[in-house]
Amino acid sequence: MKERTIRLTAHKTVAAIIFIIVLVNILATIAPTTSFWDCGEFISASYTLGVPHPPGAPLFLLLGRLFSMLPLGENIGYRVNLVSALFSAFTILLLYLSIVRIIRTWRGKEESLGDMITVYGSAAVGALSLAFSTSFWFNAVEAEVYAGSLFFTALAYYLALVWMDYSDVPRGNRILLFLFYVVGLSSGIHLLNVLTLIAITYLIAYKKRPITLGNFIVIGVIGSLILFTIYPTTIQGLPLLVKKTGVWSVVVLLAVLSWLSIYFIRHDKRIPAFSALSLLLVIIGYSTYMFVIIRSGLDPFLDENDPETWSGLLAYLNREQYGSESLFATMFERKAPFWSYQINKMYIRYFNWQFVGTQAKNFYALPLLLGILGAVHHFYKEKKGAIAVSLLFFMTGLAIILYVNQDDPQPRERDYSYVGSFYAFAIWIGIGVTTIIELVHESFKKIRINVLASTVTIICLLIVPAHLWVKNYQEHDRSGNYVAWDYSYNLLESCEPNAILYTNGDNDTFPLWYLQVVEGVRTDVRVANLSLLNTGWFIRQIRDKYPKVPMPPKITDSYIDNVIESRDVSGLMDRHWQQVRKVSINGPTPESPKLVWDVPATLSYPVGAAGAMEHFLKVQDMMILNTLATNNWERPIYFAVTVSDANLLGLRNIRDLSKNFLSMEGLAFKLHPTPVPLINSAMIEENMFNRYKYRGVNDPDVYFNNNIQKLLGNYRQGLIQLAFQYIQGVQDNGDSSLVGATSLARADMPLEQRIEIISSLSSYEKALTALEFMEYQIPEEIFPIKMDVIAVQIGRIYAMLGKPEEMKKRLDAITNNDNLSIQQAYEYGIFYLSEAADPAGARRMFDFCLDQFDDLENYRQIASIWLQMSNDDSYPQEIFRKFLLRHNDRQSKVRVASLALSIGLNELAFSIYEPMWLADPGDKAAVDGLIQYYQLKGNYERAMTLVNDWLGAYPSDAEMQNKRDRLASLMENKTQ
Repeated sequence: MKERTIRLTAHKTVAAIIFIIVLVNILATIAPTTSFWDCGEFISASYTLGVPHPPGAPLFLLLGRLFSMLPLGENIGYRVNLVSALFSAFTILLLYLSIVRIIRTWRGKEESLGDMITVYGSAAVGALSLAFSTSFWFNAVEAEVYAGSLFFTALAYYLALVWMDYSDVPRGNRILLFLFYVVGLSSGIHLLNVLTLIAITYLIAYKKRPITLGNFIVIGVIGSLILFTIYPTTIQGLPLLVKKTGVWSVVVLLAVLSWLSIYFIRHDKRIPAFSALSLLLVIIGYSTYMFVIIRSGLDPFLDENDPETWSGLLAYLNREQYGSESLFATMFERKAPFWSYQINKMYIRYFNWQFVGTQAKNFYALPLLLGILGAVHHFYKEKKGAIAVSLLFFMTGLAIILYVNQDDPQPRERDYSYVGSFYAFAIWIGIGVTTIIELVHESFKKIRINVLASTVTIICLLIVPAHLWVKNYQEHDRSGNYVAWDYSYNLLESCEPNAILYTNGDNDTFPLWYLQVVEGVRTDVRVANLSLLNTGWFIRQIRDKYPKVPMPPKITDSYIDNVIESRDVSGLMDRHWQQVRKVSINGPTPESPKLVWDVPATLSYPVGAAGAMEHFLKVQDMMILNTLATNNWERPIYFAVTVSDANLLGLRNIRDLSKNFLSMEGLAFKLHPTPVPLINSAMIEENMFNRYKYRGVNDPDVYFNNNIQKLLGNYRQGLIQLAFQYIQGVQDNGDSSLVGATSLARADMPLEQRIEIISSLSSYEKALTALEFMEYQIPEEIFPIKMDVIAVQIGRIYAMLGKPEEMKKRLDAITNNDNLSIQQAYEYGIFYLSEAADPAGARRMFDFCLDQFDDLENYRQIASIWLQMSNDDSYPQEIFRKFLLRHNDRQSKVRVASLALSIGLNELAFSIYEPMWLADPGDKAAVDGLIQYYQLKGNYERAMTLVNDWLGAYPSDAEMQNKRDRLASLMENKTQ
């Protein structure tokens, strides 16, 4: 008894240590506030008990609301993030406990210290490997549903493992019943959790049945029936039932299931009783979705899809907002290349991120090798359990790929969806440690098992989870990352009071909702997401809820239902459009001219039997036009800079400013009734220098992923355009007094002081200030410029300001690239010569061009551009001489000499022609070349001598006679 107590205490101690390690690590790296993508929406919906995007996550929102009321952290976003942190820590705890139980299936319970080290150490390696893997860690530090989803997957699988110890006693039935309640409850986090039921069915069935092909098929059929009974039959069927028959039908169903459960229990009908109770508990767990219909009926600010009816809830669960397809089409009509894209890119690549590594983070495939070793050993030692883990791995990974059928491209990486599959593989990583210990112990019996197990465990801890932690820490440390909050704040602050702000997608919408709904920032601004503006429910909400968006009277509920949301041709024809149509709206006052501009169609379809192409607008386009016509310029209208030109309805025109009605004012374009410049320098100054927040952006210890870097590029682009506008204004005005040293007299003044007196600076000083402010807030060392054209833009502006070294620095970075094309090298060579004042860099680029394309015309172009931009003709002469070293035939010499004369390299031409003439006085090309050379030098006498000598030998040469006459005329004019 004493020995057992020690063993259990050790087991629990290791479990507690792992839980604490993981929780502390997550808390150290957790996001301090809202993040991008869905986090802002989920936090907002949690705080207000609102309704997020379909299919919802009511249990997550209820937990989020609970955590939002706790006196923890500095803001609501952090508190709701803690939900994911705790879910994740408990998931790793369950993984540890599960690995221990799985290993025990063939080793038995631990009887010695060596057994304990082997089993607990192996489980610790497997659990911590998942804890420090990239996708699990990503989900753990932000308010998203995937951490909670994995927790319920882990809990369900663990309960099935626990059941195996109690399968022959009543407690086992209670464990399974609780498992089904967990499955129902998990639907309130994520609906795909039901996929674990297949693996669990095999795990449970194999307890009683042997492994045969027939049993495998039968168990698979039973598991599939259970899965389809829960989803879609129950989860999707109950709202449909209520829609068809009324809410009392569910009450009757629950009453019947309760009565059947009691009846079968009293009559000792165990399987029917268990089935009825399981379904009843699934429905009870699933009842969290009542939250959706109840809260939607109260019209919260966040009420996506407005599912306040049973039919609305059914559409919400079916994600009809995103379109609906049959399962058959989803499974067999692939939307993208199956292997190369859906399997390789959208799963294997993500799997490698966890256990193999990337170019930036190489794990040397050690986790993969350990997991493969564990999987093989698992099948060897306990095939039934290995099959169950394999099915868990498949159903939460590749099966999702098959079902979801992702098209190409996706708007974001989807690795977070497959953490259940990575969880299953982590089980095998843990078993892999046991495998090594068992194999080595069998081969080297003399090694004490305590020493062997300790050594192997420590080594595996270091080379797998510890290695993963070191490599992944910076990437997943969000402790100083405020970009989502600040970017959203800055976007809202770009708008005047009571503005309407059209946004592009999740990243410039959901964080804005968080600021408005949770923190009360700029609630006067109505954020109108363009993709949601294609849906009837969103149109209703922005029409009816403060701050309301003006719409014409025709936008009634009936019009929305029967026209906007129509699935037939009538809805499409309501948006029929010419390829380009003029639109006009009244000016801000009766005396103002109308705003008239061309609106291009945004959709085109072949229509009719002949398939003639007809043009249409999207719903969002029509709604924008409706608002513009109804607003009467009473509310300012903005578009986020992330909105593409195709969605700006022709209002922005960078080629013809007389047709441009949108001016950039920072992170947003403002609509004007008359043509305006592309940027509003004064407003960008005010916003970028004084209003915007940039917390932590210039901190090299904070990691920013590609998505964040792309958004931060909007700041950079605004400041670049501002600087260029300053310089362009000076050049356009021809004000030479601002050019040169006097225009940069205050350039050495500290940046903060220059910003304070920005209005009094010269345009050139302002331009320099904008660039230096950009480098201070968004350093290129932290955020390398990934688009060469932008780097060149910045370098050219610096060069205009008398800082060619800045251009050289950027060109050096760009040209340190093995993939340079000839055209790129040629262009960069010109920039080296003209902007960077770096002939050596230009020579390097031009030499690259000549090495790649050994054509004389290429030499001519490079020599010509060099002579235009430089007083030094040594490089052109050098490259032509190199050409002649490779092409020493007479024809090449003549061509080079002729080109040399045509571009002013006279001495080079002479050095070619004279030896040719001396070697053969009858070489006509050499004589003609020398005559032209002497003529260009003004030495007409020497040229005449060559002409006369030639005519003496060839008196009938009419061409040479003409040359003699022209030379005689030149000589006569010279003497006069």
